[in-house]
Amino acid sequence: MADTIREKIISGIATNLATITTGNGYNTDIGNHVQRSAKFGNTGNLDGVILTPGDDTPGLPVHRKDSLVMEVILIGGAAFDYLTTRPGWTESASKKQEQLIGDLRAIMGEDIAGVTGKGVQYTGGGPREMPELREGEMFAVVQLTFDIRYQTNIHDPYTQ
Repeated sequence: MADTIREKIISGIATNLATITTGNGYNTDIGNHVQRSAKFGNTGNLDGVILTPGDDTPGLPVHRKDSLVMEVILIGGAAFDYLTTRPGWTESASKKQEQLIGDLRAIMGEDIAGVTGKGVQYTGGGPREMPELREGEMFAVVQLTFDIRYQTNIHDPYTQ
């Protein structure tokens, strides 16, 4: 059976997230490790982004279509060595977190398969507590939430 429209959207977001690399003009390489509803550390590399799709909230049907809003939570993280960067302050925890936020907000502004019109809304988020990994190494973490608006045919999650 074909994927649902919701699955196509989630896969489209994951595909877009995978393009977050410095080679593509972003500040971080978190796109090298995109995981769905997972925890950091499973791949052996801490830099990455976790994509967690949330609940759908139905709206009123419009023109024989179900209108839905899916919450999506993105958690981005990147390790950095604060002992070697401290003397020149070229990279601080706050700066790394702001780079992560910028990269994630920028990529969610790109077209996503299955999302029509202005279907992506940033609803909030920001820096989170940063654990120290090993002596001198910190892990910058951010969490952002987006609402994804989409439609399907009434009682048919496979077609728009």
